[in-house]
Amino acid sequence: MKKNYFAFFVGMALCNLVWATIPRVNHMDLPTGRMPQIQRPAHLPQSMSLMPAADTSYRWYSYAETMDAYQQLVNGSTGSVLNYNYLFSDSTILAEFGTTIDRPWIHSIGNVLDISSSKFYDPLVYYSDSIMHYSPTAQFKVDSLMLIFAYFKNLPSVTDSIVIEVAVNNTTTQLPTYYFSDAATNTNPTYWFDSFGDDTVRFKALRYAFATNAFGAVSTGANKRKYTIALTDAVLADTLAGGLNRIKISCANLALMNAGSKNVISNVKFKPGYTWVNNVDTLNSKNYMYLASYEETDAGFPTYTPNDYNSSGIVRTNERYNITGNGFNGFYVPSYAFGDAFAFEHHLIYYRISNNTLITGQKSDKVLQAEIFPNPGSSFFQVNLSANAATSALIRLYDLQGREVEQRNVNTAGGVARETFDASHFASGTYLLRVEQAGMTGASYRVVIQH
Repeated sequence: MKKNYFAFFVGMALCNLVWATIPRVNHMDLPTGRMPQIQRPAHLPQSMSLMPAADTSYRWYSYAETMDAYQQLVNGSTGSVLNYNYLFSDSTILAEFGTTIDRPWIHSIGNVLDISSSKFYDPLVYYSDSIMHYSPTAQFKVDSLMLIFAYFKNLPSVTDSIVIEVAVNNTTTQLPTYYFSDAATNTNPTYWFDSFGDDTVRFKALRYAFATNAFGAVSTGANKRKYTIALTDAVLADTLAGGLNRIKISCANLALMNAGSKNVISNVKFKPGYTWVNNVDTLNSKNYMYLASYEETDAGFPTYTPNDYNSSGIVRTNERYNITGNGFNGFYVPSYAFGDAFAFEHHLIYYRISNNTLITGQKSDKVLQAEIFPNPGSSFFQVNLSANAATSALIRLYDLQGREVEQRNVNTAGGVARETFDASHFASGTYLLRVEQAGMTGASYRVVIQH
């Protein structure tokens, strides 16, 4: 049987690692029977979109949402699938996984943002000519961060917290580039690695410290900040469709990203405000949190783009307690490492980044909401807008070659508008509809026409 090899690379291979001699060491199977069975929306509501409208001073970055939009608008798929699992500090408490009682096994989530990724500037997904672009000669500022999750409170008098670490300006030692490598001559299509369509998958290795359940040896001082957010009733009042929660934090006192720096790293953990009896109490009788992540394609593998270092990772029980296992002690396990289709490929973490100063008052974070019906449509489709009553809104329709096929200026007096499009003269296929309005964050939607 041909071997798959897992090697770490930081300028040169680290030859003393025993992983390089273990067959299929880069194949990691998701523990069976540990997916929580909960009723939640299979996808974020379209009105949640933070895809940027025309603005060169700042923008929100989310690789999860970007790849979801890319799958819909470019590949014509139904998009990503929303998945959940418990996020808890350790595994000494029990939890319900459907009809099974087991232990929470994800203890921290990590994320690498690469703002230079070509996916963030694809003209079929974003307003590429008028949005803020990455420049290797410019400084950028991480203004704020947003997290989407689900929280359940059974102990009204107890206040839990979410702890988030954010770091910039990491050196190549603090945030090394490692890789998974397949045998160059391997042609067996059933091999896990072939699913990524590349003979080498490079990623930024997020360091983890099991003693503190936090980042390991990453940047320090003003280049790293920790934020603790109490889950008060006021915070939890910001809910989305389906009962999802979101929090936004200001990344106060975090250093600017140096010119040439393109990566922001973050991690998230849940800090309970209560005690429990080990191996007796269950999370479901107390307060608990679900992380929310997108699986890019249902039961499939995520897109790998060379030189794109956007990735998400998890700390399992093995890494949490530094147990010898697959060799990921001291690191977050990246989603690329899972041999079977993995449910938690892209965590729902958003970063608001600006041109080196905090931008206030220039653009609202209120999203211009649109509903499209019928979709797919045949002879017509209708766009219903919830908008700012003070100004008109602009609706643009593009084909997948990026050509504008129709534009409408819509009167939004009263804060709502309804616009009907004659689709009989459009060719069957997928189109991109964009809505814009001053003072609102624009959004993009996929429209399918079938004759």
